[in-house]
Amino acid sequence: MPLAAMLLVCGRLSDHCGRRPVAVVALLLDAVACGVFTQVDSTGVLLLARSIMGLATGLGLTAIAAFVVDLAPSRRQGLAGAVTGAAAPGGGLATGALVSGALVATLALVSATAALLLRRRRMTTVTPARA
Repeated sequence: MPLAAMLLVCGRLSDHCGRRPVAVVALLLDAVACGVFTQVDSTGVLLLARSIMGLATGLGLTAIAAFVVDLAPSRRQGLAGAVTGAAAPGGGLATGALVSGALVATLALVSATAALLLRRRRMTTVTPARA
């Protein structure tokens, strides 16, 4: 919810304060959120960290999208705004889900293979006890 609120509300903030200051505040808030994530021990703290991250992401996306539109040639500013606005949230979420899923699957396969190899090695190096 904080991300959606920031995307709706803070679009004009970078117009009034400047793109760079808003982007810097977004990065600082992201750092704070990462620090809070390291201290999660309850649902409340997790929700706080997620809220701070949503605020930071919303601020950053709006400032960067506006910066991209500012840099685009005047005849392509509408296209730049549409691509930035549509691709960043949706494309980032989809890419993140695909990459994290692939990493989990790969790491699970690697750890299972390593466990089997270690088990096999342990079974071949154990000497039988004398009776």
